[in-house]
Amino acid sequence: MTKPGGVLYIDHEATETYYRRPAAYVEFLKRARPRVDWRRWLSRLLDVRGYVHILRRLRDPRYKREGDIHVWPDDHVEWDEIEQILAARGFEIVVKRDYLLYKSIYNMQIYNEYKDRCTDERVLIARRTKQ
Repeated sequence: MTKPGGVLYIDHEATETYYRRPAAYVEFLKRARPRVDWRRWLSRLLDVRGYVHILRRLRDPRYKREGDIHVWPDDHVEWDEIEQILAARGFEIVVKRDYLLYKSIYNMQIYNEYKDRCTDERVLIARRTKQ
């Protein structure tokens, strides 16, 4: 429970843009990601741990190898619902900003070209004003 004056911080959570994949975002991903590194790809192919995800996918086709707590396409943060819940519990949104997440595999020049055109993550900071 957050006391009045307390702060709630949510960051690095995907937005609807990430799931809907608009054309500019798809273009960014195609351009920013490196070409296939065959040595890395082969080492991943030989890594037995990776096959656990394949077995899960065979058992349930909805399963995604996402690497986070969200492994289903429809299991993601419902931002509008979160904001409604926060407002109902006396929180004021202090910061809400969508941004394009930078990953070390991205080409920095291409990332800089798209960072003001695309977003895929959100940071939200709220302060509790009422009890």
